[in-house]
Amino acid sequence: MVQVRPVTSNHKQLDRTLTLAYGQTYYINVSTSNMNSSNYYEIYYSGSNRYGGGCFWYYNGPYWYSISSSDLFFYTNHNDVPYDENGHGTHVSGIIAAKSNNGRGVAGVSFGAKIMPLKALDYRGVGYSADITDAIYYAADNGADIINMSLGSYGRSSAMSDAIEYAYKKGVAVLAASGNDNTTAIMYPAGYENVIGVGATTNKDTRASFSNHNSSVDVSAPGDYIYSTMPTYTVMLNTYGLSRNYEYLSGTSMACPMAAGVGALTLSRNPGMSPSQLALALEQTADDLGPKGRDNDFGYGRVNAYRAVTSSSPQHTWYLAEGSTAWGFICSIGIMNPNPSDVTVKITYMTDTGEVDGGTYKVHAMSAGYADPQAILGEKDFSTKVECLEKKPIAVDRTMFFAPPGSDGTVFEGHASVGVNAPAKQWFLPEGSSSWGFECWLLIQNPNSSEAKCDVTYMIEGEGPKTVPHTIPAHSRKTFNMADDINSRDASIKVTSNIPVIPERAMYRNNRREGHDSIGTTAPAKDYYLAEGTTAWGFTTYVLVQNPNNSATDVTITYMTPAGPKEQPKFTMAANSRKTIKVNDAPGVSSTDLSTRVHGSKPIIAERAMYWIGGEDSGEACHDSIGMAEPHKKFYLPTGETGGDYGAETYTLVQNLNTSSVKVRVTYVTGNGEGNVKFDATIPGQSRRTFNMADKVPAGGYGVIVESLTAGKPIMVERSMYFLGRACGTDTIGGYSD
Repeated sequence: MVQVRPVTSNHKQLDRTLTLAYGQTYYINVSTSNMNSSNYYEIYYSGSNRYGGGCFWYYNGPYWYSISSSDLFFYTNHNDVPYDENGHGTHVSGIIAAKSNNGRGVAGVSFGAKIMPLKALDYRGVGYSADITDAIYYAADNGADIINMSLGSYGRSSAMSDAIEYAYKKGVAVLAASGNDNTTAIMYPAGYENVIGVGATTNKDTRASFSNHNSSVDVSAPGDYIYSTMPTYTVMLNTYGLSRNYEYLSGTSMACPMAAGVGALTLSRNPGMSPSQLALALEQTADDLGPKGRDNDFGYGRVNAYRAVTSSSPQHTWYLAEGSTAWGFICSIGIMNPNPSDVTVKITYMTDTGEVDGGTYKVHAMSAGYADPQAILGEKDFSTKVECLEKKPIAVDRTMFFAPPGSDGTVFEGHASVGVNAPAKQWFLPEGSSSWGFECWLLIQNPNSSEAKCDVTYMIEGEGPKTVPHTIPAHSRKTFNMADDINSRDASIKVTSNIPVIPERAMYRNNRREGHDSIGTTAPAKDYYLAEGTTAWGFTTYVLVQNPNNSATDVTITYMTPAGPKEQPKFTMAANSRKTIKVNDAPGVSSTDLSTRVHGSKPIIAERAMYWIGGEDSGEACHDSIGMAEPHKKFYLPTGETGGDYGAETYTLVQNLNTSSVKVRVTYVTGNGEGNVKFDATIPGQSRRTFNMADKVPAGGYGVIVESLTAGKPIMVERSMYFLGRACGTDTIGGYSD
């Protein structure tokens, strides 16, 4: 039942029942003998409930009309079918995520992004802070990564501020328009703490004349005369002469989604970024337009999408989920400072009883050293966080050594892994087995101040996926045994969490005579690269491929050998599955060193594990590493050693994916930055080279830096280490920059 009701509270029931079809537009003429234009009307249903899409209207002649000269109208507007009655929201959304390459209109800044449209204002763009606050909570609880708020007022709301803080703590970045009144007064939410306030610029990189200029402006973005999408149906803005489909609008409301779109692009490259890291990335990569440094007109400058995406990896902070000085493990944290000046690092250990301060240390310029967790923790399981207090890039990895329980320690194994730069809500780990005599442990680090609820999905080889829920307390790490979740199986792992976390996976076999470990990756890609690999020298190499898609994926593997690339036959992987490839059995790659490219018709993830016989006991040893989705200009590997009491060997594997040769520079950095050794080498196209540390430096510990000197030709790098006649081996990728 539809009614119109004057504000004086008297109901006027229609003379018949109207049946409204879902999503349709209805026009109502209201005639009245009352010529008082202040007598507003609303649309009600069921006698007393105001229809959510109803609005106030006024008298303008013999009939009641909307603000324009068109008839009074309203829309059936169910929550699951968003309907923009104003046009502003559609314009903002198009700036962020309008489709590209379709021959129509415009392309959004982040045209692959998904929009969660939440309607908190009425057709005029007017509403209540309580509704906006509810929308913030809804977005934070339902998977939003970025909240764009192209709205504001000059009044503060403690409830809205609390909602923004809630979103921030859940890993959601909030951007807000600074306002369009050319004033120094602060508009909210742009002025709240933990909000990225956005001002507007012109196409000449000047401040837009309307843009507010005050301390709330963190960055700026184009906001003057911006072309974007409009609804295809008549809306409020059309009454001012604006067009359907596409139109130009100006305002910080347009600048804000420009910056939010750049933020979305940046997150697509670095999915684990926290809101503060994203803010720092946007600020540090912006083009400074005003006085040097931050100013009230432009904040830190106009956002630069290219620089934000290519330079924003927050490598001043590192996390390592695995770590133990108990159970016979010996653990060290490798830290490299590749900067030309000294830096200070702070270490925090996260244990089952909470955080432990690991101390603050000076790291010399262009040097690499170690931290000893046992000196702080004694015997303890832990995760690690390492921060550079100067916010300069560093590189961090972790090495763990262990011997079979009850052994005399003359033979031991080890594993190593680079850290990750930020927690994330989703992770993939292609390798995993609780079969073949393996123990498989999933370590999940929760650096947040609230409990993490994780769904661990095992993509079982030859079977369907199985999901198991797990909970990790705040500021702690927990360990889960794969066998407890799925018994004896080969499986890839997917971890999804309500708040950002960091997982690692460790595997052991033969009473821990052998073991390996790896981080995961936050996003699948159509190509994954693995620099290390060999079917010679007694090694057996496996490539593990994970298909996390809900549909089948075609996969092609190409091995890059000294004799050139060797493409293998295509195979198909079922949805949400994993496949193991024994490289030694592949045609054309017997007894050769190789690197690997794994290509999927849909995004996939790849990892590589290697096994061999070594040491006085002729026992099996192994190491493992996750692949990388793209090459980079420069790599940093903090840990390396040659010679010494345990006969250390360190090899740096450099993969050239380009079709032509690449010149690289390898630098071995010492513990104090003095006496560093560097040399240049050439790597032919689509091949890989191995560099033995012992060929260039005397016995000792060194970090490794590898840089491509050929413009526009990035590389892939891994580092493998062996001890005691290869009774023990470790391998890892490193940090990188572009």
